[in-house]
Amino acid sequence: MKESQETTPIVVNGVMYITTSFDHVYALNAKTGEEYWHYKHAMGPVTI
Repeated sequence: MKESQETTPIVVNGVMYITTSFDHVYALNAKTGEEYWHYKHAMGPVTI
């Protein structure tokens, strides 16, 4: 089983920052939903 962590979205100056499972981060326009950028961190090996 792979573990994941999610957080509550935050809004700063009209930009909503969202994290998702497995190290994805998005910056979105809070009013329109337009994506400003997306970052995916390279995950290390999964250990049990």
